[in-house]
Amino acid sequence: MIKGSTIELRKDHLAVVAAKNSIEYNIMDEPTLFVYSKRVKKEIDQMYNLLAQFGVDGIKFCIYDETQKLERCICYSNHETKSEEWYSFKTKEGLVKLAMVVNEKAILDFNKVNDYGTFNATTSDELLIHLDEIKQELEPNLPTSSESVSMEVEQIIPIEYNIDETVKAILKNLLLFIYAKSPREAAGLQDDENINERMLIVLAIDYILKIAIKYEWALVRYQNSFYIYTGTYWQKIIEDELKEFLGSSAERIGINPYTARFYGFRENLIKQFRSAAYFTPPSIDTTATKINLQNGVYVITPTSRYLKPHDKEDFMTYKLTFPYDPSAKKEKFEKFLNRVLPDKAKQMVLAEFMAYVFIRNTVLKLEKGLILYGAGANGKSVIFQIILKLFGPENVSNYTLQSLTDSNGYTRALLAGKLLNYASELSSKMNPTFFKMLMSGEPIECRQIYERPFLLEDYCKFVFNTNILPRDIEQNDGFFRRFLIIHFDQKIGEEEQNPALAAEIIEDELPGVFNWVLDGLDRLLSQRGFTPCPAIDAIVNEYRKNSDSVALFLEDGGYAPSEDDHKSLKELFTSYKDFCKNGNYTACSERSFSERLRNHGYNVTRRSAGRIVGIRKTFQY
Repeated sequence: MIKGSTIELRKDHLAVVAAKNSIEYNIMDEPTLFVYSKRVKKEIDQMYNLLAQFGVDGIKFCIYDETQKLERCICYSNHETKSEEWYSFKTKEGLVKLAMVVNEKAILDFNKVNDYGTFNATTSDELLIHLDEIKQELEPNLPTSSESVSMEVEQIIPIEYNIDETVKAILKNLLLFIYAKSPREAAGLQDDENINERMLIVLAIDYILKIAIKYEWALVRYQNSFYIYTGTYWQKIIEDELKEFLGSSAERIGINPYTARFYGFRENLIKQFRSAAYFTPPSIDTTATKINLQNGVYVITPTSRYLKPHDKEDFMTYKLTFPYDPSAKKEKFEKFLNRVLPDKAKQMVLAEFMAYVFIRNTVLKLEKGLILYGAGANGKSVIFQIILKLFGPENVSNYTLQSLTDSNGYTRALLAGKLLNYASELSSKMNPTFFKMLMSGEPIECRQIYERPFLLEDYCKFVFNTNILPRDIEQNDGFFRRFLIIHFDQKIGEEEQNPALAAEIIEDELPGVFNWVLDGLDRLLSQRGFTPCPAIDAIVNEYRKNSDSVALFLEDGGYAPSEDDHKSLKELFTSYKDFCKNGNYTACSERSFSERLRNHGYNVTRRSAGRIVGIRKTFQY
């Protein structure tokens, strides 16, 4: 077990700092893996930044055994590796070694080389106070120019943490801390107390959840899915992965391996986990929008905009792969956008919808889906690639509208935790009721295979990328008002095409593209709606007309409503079916035909000989 850390400050060589409050290795013969704690990073940053202000450019940890005999030293530099015992802050290996030496119960001995004596600190606060005293003592010897001090600090402070936040890595690390000689020890029971299998299952899950919370990797169940907190966001765990982890954890606390590996026992562990780890997210500010980025959470309220540290209480189930940088540029992206969408109003609506992806219904409910429409070689594929990287492939699903609106609800259940569903088709084969609910963001019933149905709430937004708008879909205002259609009507010639453009924009300008989205978010919230765009309104109206085979039939036949002239509904319906057959349209039923006639202003009445329609021809062929 690691019992202590010595901290040595050496201005003439490479330096020194240590941190506490994270990890106790008492279950391994030779620790070779590391565990990362958000709390540790914060303390390391504080101490390192203090030392950096008086010219320090490295860190050295001295590890002692129980008798205070020096076991080994591990050193870190923000520069290149100096020797075999030195590790760089900028490498994963260095960070692994750094986390290994941090101990929850460490006593920190501060050895000051240059006649500063020795200081023993039992808490990190005491250490920081003492460092501050040293800083004040060294103040006269620091550069007088604030600019030169700033430059010196900037050269030292940046530390690129390369922490593996994959579920597999986190569960592997967490497993290191799940250890007990017996289930009784894990549960704190007396040796003479009997434990049956039910008790084993309960105490195993309780112990696992307790250890996860202790080391700031909370495990929860939310909306029929499992999540673990990585230190920056809540990441979903697939059931099989969790089941394997729970079984391995059971072995780690002394449960018989044959029992812990038995599929029936692991099934019961999962069932108990579902019950014990049920999670209700903390109350949220219904007026705020929060976006989780690499360097923190960007918060937008009616009165302020600011970046704050990651916090598990926000229950963010995603993290974008880039930092928030208000000064980031987007020159290539703007040039591309001006070429493929020269209509500025279209550009604004596109940015606003990308921003709408981050907005909860409690902040602004617009009940819209986006269609990107147009034939090939028009820029849509570049937009798709940029959007995919902007939100992150793991946060974007690609389920068809047909599968999302079917009756079993299996696909809908997979939308949990996603920001966006980006489908490459818009099918007319869909359930109109489920479609309207999805576009409106209403709670919707779904289920996982072999599981009970549940209500999915606060889920993703929807974008459809299509070359052809489907015909013969439901004809009512409720359907069409849920769509924004951006027509990509510019043809990009081969001589203009750059196959690497999307990759270049993603590599160089993604934070700048995000700033463009934030501009759209500001407009969306201030306007309480999308920017008016005549081109979008025109294409929606044209789509409404062209997708209505009844309207096309009436227009083609030169028909108009009439109070004096009448025609048999059956006869008119026969002519309509012939029209659909010749035009390759899908004919609706006679009942739907009658309803659509009424929607277009025609009077349909019942007579003794059958139903008739008040209709006349405005011209003859």
